[in-house]
Amino acid sequence: MSAQTPIYGIEYPTESDLVRDIADHLKTEAQTVETALHEVDQRATPAGSTPVIAQNYDQLSTLGGVTGQTGYVTNDESGRNGMYIRGANGWTRGGTTAPADGTNLELANNDGWDATDSKAYLFMGMMLVHIRVTRKTANWTKNCYQQEKIAQLGPLLRPPQHYHFRGFATNGGAKVPDVGILVQVDGSVMIESLANNMTINKDALITCACIFPTVQF
Repeated sequence: MSAQTPIYGIEYPTESDLVRDIADHLKTEAQTVETALHEVDQRATPAGSTPVIAQNYDQLSTLGGVTGQTGYVTNDESGRNGMYIRGANGWTRGGTTAPADGTNLELANNDGWDATDSKAYLFMGMMLVHIRVTRKTANWTKNCYQQEKIAQLGPLLRPPQHYHFRGFATNGGAKVPDVGILVQVDGSVMIESLANNMTINKDALITCACIFPTVQF
Protein backbone atom coordinates (compact mmCIF):
# COMPACT_ATOMS: atom_id res chain seq x y z
CA MET A 1 0.00 0.00 0.00
CA SER A 2 1.44 3.35 -0.98
CA ALA A 3 -1.32 5.84 -0.15
CA GLN A 4 -3.65 6.74 2.72
CA THR A 5 -6.80 8.78 3.11
CA PRO A 6 -6.08 12.10 4.88
CA ILE A 7 -8.48 11.82 7.84
CA TYR A 8 -8.60 8.21 9.05
CA GLY A 9 -5.48 6.91 7.31
CA ILE A 10 -7.32 4.20 5.36
CA GLU A 11 -4.81 2.61 3.02
CA TYR A 12 -5.55 1.88 -0.63
CA PRO A 13 -3.58 0.61 -3.65
CA THR A 14 -2.20 2.86 -6.35
CA GLU A 15 -0.99 2.22 -9.88
CA SER A 16 2.46 1.27 -8.59
CA ASP A 17 1.09 -1.72 -6.63
CA LEU A 18 1.18 -5.12 -8.29
CA VAL A 19 -1.98 -7.05 -9.20
CA ARG A 20 -0.53 -10.24 -7.79
CA ASP A 21 -0.54 -8.61 -4.35
CA ILE A 22 -4.24 -7.70 -4.50
CA ALA A 23 -5.15 -10.04 -1.62
CA ASP A 24 -2.67 -8.34 0.71
CA HIS A 25 -3.84 -4.91 -0.43
CA LEU A 26 -7.49 -5.72 0.26
CA LYS A 27 -6.63 -7.16 3.66
CA THR A 28 -4.71 -4.02 4.65
CA GLU A 29 -7.51 -1.80 3.39
CA ALA A 30 -10.12 -3.78 5.34
CA GLN A 31 -8.05 -3.63 8.53
CA THR A 32 -7.60 0.14 8.36
CA VAL A 33 -11.34 0.62 7.70
CA GLU A 34 -12.12 -1.56 10.70
CA THR A 35 -9.73 0.44 12.89
CA ALA A 36 -11.38 3.70 11.83
CA LEU A 37 -14.89 2.34 12.47
CA HIS A 38 -13.82 1.00 15.86
CA GLU A 39 -12.56 4.45 16.85
CA VAL A 40 -15.88 6.02 15.85
CA ASP A 41 -17.83 3.31 17.70
CA GLN A 42 -15.83 3.90 20.88
CA ARG A 43 -16.77 7.57 20.88
CA ALA A 44 -20.46 6.67 20.68
CA THR A 45 -20.40 4.40 23.74
CA PRO A 46 -21.06 5.64 27.31
CA ALA A 47 -17.46 4.81 28.22
CA GLY A 48 -16.18 6.89 25.32
CA SER A 49 -18.44 9.90 25.83
CA THR A 50 -18.53 10.15 29.63
CA PRO A 51 -15.83 12.41 31.16
CA VAL A 52 -13.01 10.64 32.99
CA ILE A 53 -12.83 11.97 36.56
CA ALA A 54 -9.70 11.85 38.72
CA GLN A 55 -8.69 13.34 42.05
CA ASN A 56 -5.29 14.49 40.80
CA TYR A 57 -3.32 14.76 37.58
CA ASP A 58 -1.06 11.78 38.33
CA GLN A 59 -4.13 9.58 38.66
CA LEU A 60 -5.65 10.89 35.41
CA SER A 61 -2.41 10.25 33.51
CA THR A 62 -2.74 6.52 34.28
CA LEU A 63 -6.31 6.29 33.01
CA GLY A 64 -7.14 5.47 29.41
CA GLY A 65 -9.61 7.19 27.13
CA VAL A 66 -10.81 7.69 23.58
CA THR A 67 -9.30 10.38 21.37
CA GLY A 68 -11.32 13.55 21.89
CA GLN A 69 -12.75 12.43 25.24
CA THR A 70 -12.73 14.90 28.12
CA GLY A 71 -11.28 14.35 31.56
CA TYR A 72 -11.41 16.35 34.78
CA VAL A 73 -9.02 16.70 37.70
CA THR A 74 -10.92 17.83 40.76
CA ASN A 75 -8.64 17.97 43.80
CA ASP A 76 -4.98 18.23 42.78
CA GLU A 77 -2.89 19.81 45.53
CA SER A 78 -0.36 21.11 42.99
CA GLY A 79 -3.04 23.17 41.24
CA ARG A 80 -3.51 21.12 38.06
CA ASN A 81 -7.29 21.01 38.40
CA GLY A 82 -9.58 21.52 35.44
CA MET A 83 -10.54 19.99 32.12
CA TYR A 84 -8.29 17.81 29.96
CA ILE A 85 -8.69 16.37 26.46
CA ARG A 86 -7.53 12.92 25.43
CA GLY A 87 -5.14 12.93 22.48
CA ALA A 88 -2.87 10.45 20.77
CA ASN A 89 -0.17 10.93 23.41
CA GLY A 90 -2.31 11.13 26.53
CA TRP A 91 -4.19 13.89 28.34
CA THR A 92 -3.70 17.54 27.35
CA ARG A 93 -4.87 20.53 29.35
CA GLY A 94 -8.12 21.86 27.90
CA GLY A 95 -10.60 24.60 28.65
CA THR A 96 -9.86 27.72 30.63
CA THR A 97 -8.61 27.33 34.19
CA ALA A 98 -8.32 30.25 36.55
CA PRO A 99 -5.31 30.58 38.85
CA ALA A 100 -4.89 28.09 41.70
CA ASP A 101 -2.08 26.76 43.86
CA GLY A 102 0.95 26.27 41.64
CA THR A 103 -0.81 27.95 38.73
CA ASN A 104 -0.98 31.49 39.94
CA LEU A 105 0.35 34.94 39.12
CA GLU A 106 1.93 36.43 42.21
CA LEU A 107 2.57 40.16 42.33
CA ALA A 108 6.18 41.14 42.88
CA ASN A 109 7.22 43.11 45.95
CA ASN A 110 7.42 46.31 43.94
CA ASP A 111 6.01 49.55 45.27
CA GLY A 112 6.37 51.31 41.92
CA TRP A 113 3.72 49.33 40.06
CA ASP A 114 0.12 48.33 40.72
CA ALA A 115 -0.43 44.99 38.96
CA THR A 116 -3.50 43.82 40.87
CA ASP A 117 -5.60 43.65 37.67
CA SER A 118 -3.18 41.23 35.97
CA LYS A 119 -4.53 37.70 35.53
CA ALA A 120 -3.22 34.28 34.44
CA TYR A 121 -5.17 31.43 32.83
CA LEU A 122 -4.55 28.08 31.19
CA PHE A 123 -6.29 27.25 27.92
CA MET A 124 -5.71 24.10 25.83
CA GLY A 125 -2.19 23.72 27.18
CA MET A 126 -1.36 27.36 26.48
CA MET A 127 -0.71 30.04 29.06
CA LEU A 128 -2.67 33.29 28.81
CA VAL A 129 -1.36 36.17 30.90
CA HIS A 130 -3.23 39.45 30.79
CA ILE A 131 -0.95 42.20 32.05
CA ARG A 132 -2.53 45.42 33.29
CA VAL A 133 -0.27 47.61 35.43
CA THR A 134 -0.29 51.23 36.53
CA ARG A 135 2.74 53.29 37.49
CA LYS A 136 2.13 54.36 41.10
CA THR A 137 5.16 56.46 42.00
CA ALA A 138 7.56 58.76 40.17
CA ASN A 139 8.26 58.49 36.45
CA TRP A 140 10.04 55.32 35.26
CA THR A 141 12.92 56.15 32.90
CA LYS A 142 15.08 53.38 31.44
CA ASN A 143 17.45 52.72 28.57
CA CYS A 144 16.94 50.00 25.98
CA TYR A 145 16.39 46.48 27.43
CA GLN A 146 16.48 47.61 31.05
CA GLN A 147 13.83 45.77 33.05
CA GLU A 148 11.90 45.68 36.30
CA LYS A 149 9.98 42.75 37.77
CA ILE A 150 6.24 43.16 38.30
CA ALA A 151 4.96 39.60 38.83
CA GLN A 152 5.90 35.94 39.22
CA LEU A 153 4.23 32.95 37.54
CA GLY A 154 3.67 29.81 39.60
CA PRO A 155 5.89 26.76 38.97
CA LEU A 156 3.38 24.99 36.71
CA LEU A 157 3.05 27.95 34.36
CA ARG A 158 6.64 28.74 33.52
CA PRO A 159 7.52 28.88 29.81
CA PRO A 160 10.17 26.67 28.15
CA GLN A 161 12.07 29.75 26.95
CA HIS A 162 12.06 33.55 27.24
CA TYR A 163 9.16 35.30 25.51
CA HIS A 164 9.03 38.98 24.55
CA PHE A 165 5.73 40.80 23.98
CA ARG A 166 4.94 44.33 22.89
CA GLY A 167 3.14 46.28 25.59
CA PHE A 168 0.65 49.06 25.03
CA ALA A 169 1.22 52.06 27.28
CA THR A 170 -0.57 55.37 27.64
CA ASN A 171 0.85 58.43 29.36
CA GLY A 172 -2.14 60.66 29.98
CA GLY A 173 -3.70 59.60 26.70
CA ALA A 174 -0.47 59.65 24.67
CA LYS A 175 0.81 56.30 23.40
CA VAL A 176 4.25 55.00 24.39
CA PRO A 177 5.35 52.50 21.71
CA ASP A 178 8.65 51.43 23.24
CA VAL A 179 7.61 49.29 26.20
CA GLY A 180 7.56 45.50 26.31
CA ILE A 181 6.73 42.58 28.59
CA LEU A 182 9.32 39.83 29.08
CA VAL A 183 8.34 36.43 30.51
CA GLN A 184 11.41 34.50 31.67
CA VAL A 185 11.94 30.76 32.09
CA ASP A 186 11.91 31.11 35.89
CA GLY A 187 8.41 32.63 35.70
CA SER A 188 9.46 36.24 36.23
CA VAL A 189 7.26 38.78 34.44
CA MET A 190 9.22 41.93 33.62
CA ILE A 191 8.45 45.36 32.22
CA GLU A 192 11.12 46.13 29.64
CA SER A 193 12.23 49.34 27.95
CA LEU A 194 12.62 49.00 24.18
CA ALA A 195 14.35 52.33 23.61
CA ASN A 196 16.93 54.57 25.23
CA ASN A 197 15.61 57.19 27.62
CA MET A 198 12.11 55.69 27.51
CA THR A 199 9.86 57.23 30.18
CA ILE A 200 6.65 55.93 31.73
CA ASN A 201 4.92 58.70 33.65
CA LYS A 202 3.23 58.34 37.02
CA ASP A 203 -0.35 56.99 36.63
CA ALA A 204 0.45 55.62 33.15
CA LEU A 205 -1.34 52.39 32.22
CA ILE A 206 0.35 49.43 30.49
CA THR A 207 -1.59 46.50 29.03
CA CYS A 208 -0.37 43.39 27.24
CA ALA A 209 -1.80 39.99 26.28
CA CYS A 210 0.81 37.22 26.51
CA ILE A 211 0.19 33.74 25.08
CA PHE A 212 2.80 30.97 25.24
CA PRO A 213 3.15 27.21 25.88
CA THR A 214 3.97 25.97 29.35
CA VAL A 215 6.53 23.41 30.43
CA GLN A 216 4.04 21.24 32.31
CA PHE A 217 1.10 20.96 29.90
